[in-house]
Amino acid sequence: NGERLQRIMNTLKVPDDEPITAGMVTRAIESAQRKVEGHNFDMRKHLLEYDDVMNQQRTLIYSLRRRILENNNVDEIVLEMLSENVSDLLDTYAPVDAKKAQWDLGGLAMALNQQFAVNVEFPNANELTSDKLVELIKSPVRAAFEQQKEKLGPYFSQLQKMILLQTMDTRWKEHLAQVDHLKEGINLRAYGQKDPLIEYKKEAFRTFEQMQILTRNETLEKLMKVQIVEKPQSADELE
Repeated sequence: NGERLQRIMNTLKVPDDEPITAGMVTRAIESAQRKVEGHNFDMRKHLLEYDDVMNQQRTLIYSLRRRILENNNVDEIVLEMLSENVSDLLDTYAPVDAKKAQWDLGGLAMALNQQFAVNVEFPNANELTSDKLVELIKSPVRAAFEQQKEKLGPYFSQLQKMILLQTMDTRWKEHLAQVDHLKEGINLRAYGQKDPLIEYKKEAFRTFEQMQILTRNETLEKLMKVQIVEKPQSADELE
C-alpha cells in the first residue's frame, strides 16, 4: 500500500520527519503488515509441505539402506529386485492385456541378455501363454543368479552390498539435485491454473519412482556381470 500511503501523506501535507499518528495511516500500515506476515506464513507453510514430501522419500531410502547395512545376507533384497525387474520387462514386451501378435519376444530376449547376461529362446511362440512365458523366463534368470553367486564365492555378499549402496547413493544424490531444480520453478505452474504444491508432489513422486527403477536396473546389471580378476603373480612371488 505504499502508493496509497504516499497520497495520504501528500494530501495531509505531513512533513517527512513528522511521527505518524493519524488513525487512517496507522490502520493502513497495520493492514499492510498483516498481509505481509500472512504471505510470509503461507510461504513457510508451503516450504514445510515441500520438505515433508522429501522427508517421506528420505525415510524410505534410509530404511532400505539400514536394512542392507544390518544384513549380512542381502539375497532377499536382490531377489525382490530380480522379480520386479522381470515383471517390468514382461509388462513392456509382452503385456498380459495385449494380443500375442503384439508381443515383442525378440526385444524381450535382447533385454534379458543385456540385463542379466541370460540367453532365452522362445520355441513354439504361438503356443505360449502369459503364465508359460513367466515360467520360461524365471528359471534361467534364477539359474543365472545362482551361477553368479557360486562363481563369485565368498566375495558375493560383499559385492552385493557394495554395488547396492554405491548405486543407491549415486542415484539418490542425482534425485535430490533434480528435485531442487523442480522446486525452483514449480510456482510458475500457478500461471496455468494449477496448484504448485500438487504439481510438485506429482513430479517428485514420478522422479522418485524413476530413481528406484534406475537403481534396481543398474544394480542388477552390475551384479550379474561383475567378475573377479586375480592379480597375476610377479616373478619374485613365484620364486
